Amino acid sequence: MTDGQVTLLFIVAAALHLFSFFFSGMEVAFPTVNRLRIQKDVENKKKLSKTVLKLANDFHQVTSIALFGNALVNIATSSITTLIGLHYGGEQGVAIAAIIVFVTLLTFGEILPKTVCLKFSYRFSYLFAIPVMFFNYLFFPITFTMRKFLSLITGGIKKAREEEIVDKDVYSEDELQEMVNEIEESGLIDEDKSELIKSAIEFSETEAYEIMTPRVDVFSYDIEDDISELIEQKEIFKYSRIPVYEGTIDNIIGILPTKLLLRYVLSETPIDVRKILRPPHFVHHSKGISDLLNEFKEQETHIAIVIDEYGGTEGIITIEDIIEEIVGEIWDESDEVDEPVIELGEKHYLIDGGYNLEDFFELLDIEEDEETDYDTVGGWCLDQLDRFAVEGDEFTYEGYLITITEAGAFTVEEIKVKKIPNGNEEKEE
Repeated sequence: MTDGQVTLLFIVAAALHLFSFFFSGMEVAFPTVNRLRIQKDVENKKKLSKTVLKLANDFHQVTSIALFGNALVNIATSSITTLIGLHYGGEQGVAIAAIIVFVTLLTFGEILPKTVCLKFSYRFSYLFAIPVMFFNYLFFPITFTMRKFLSLITGGIKKAREEEIVDKDVYSEDELQEMVNEIEESGLIDEDKSELIKSAIEFSETEAYEIMTPRVDVFSYDIEDDISELIEQKEIFKYSRIPVYEGTIDNIIGILPTKLLLRYVLSETPIDVRKILRPPHFVHHSKGISDLLNEFKEQETHIAIVIDEYGGTEGIITIEDIIEEIVGEIWDESDEVDEPVIELGEKHYLIDGGYNLEDFFELLDIEEDEETDYDTVGGWCLDQLDRFAVEGDEFTYEGYLITITEAGAFTVEEIKVKKIPNGNEEKEE
């Protein structure tokens, strides 16, 4: 072969690699593109949107074109590689050329196009639409047969698994979350609606302990105490229902409706608290809140006592807590407006001990502590100190100085966090 012919073979080989990119990319782009977004494009009469939607909805057609096209490309590339190898080094040259082409086709004809087209499926589906329709007409006799064959096979598989699929979720929670993100990015829904849908998706997976009020924050009443002491506390009327225990909070005997208590107070009638108690509803801490909401409806109650694995009181959960998990925080006149994070300066914060730990690490832009089992900043601080905290305790973590500014007997109520100049210390007490 002349040098000109060899050069032409190299050019053809490069072109075949581009075709391989195209066929592999289209095989991924159309099946994974957001159909809701394309449907919106059709409604807005965007150019090529109908073609893209047609291809996105016809998996067998796209797959047939991709498989047949890639088969032709691979055969042609192998033939050209053999000719080039023979020209430069005989049988040894063919072997070397085969290895090189294997690597380049795997990289530029499989891995790269499928990765890129999966990530940018919307853009590539429009870019590939016309070429795909061209090859659809060009390959029609072959692809028509392949489509029928694929339909026969996949139809049989679908029929065999039909009963199994009925009883299973079609999408996982992560897949649904990703779909919502894509729809939000496409502009079909706003951020508020997106968050509402995500909350509804997470709702079925959330357990009682994740949204309950922990026992240390529960306002409760010991039946042995004088009722007048309870009434004198202004805080009592912030709550519509108060857990009542006997001896210890692990022995809750009923729920006291504050409205009913108020009637006795206003009428100056002697009160027998035991007689006006409502029976408590107990749930295990791993109870799903979707099931718990149904229980609240069936039993016409609004509050439940969350029990830990040892039978002790872990906290309380209300119907308001469950609803807030879906629609967000519900504010009423009795709620105090407390900011969990107050910015004191650049990289300098005053943070509530009940602040979510993941949000805390995100706020400081540092890696999460994978070794801790706590969900709140206060619990994490106790974990770092490895003892109960007192006001003034300090430790450093990932270049931040963390100071305990307010502590209870067993809890951390508030901390101050400040970036150490040029500090990148490992965590230490």
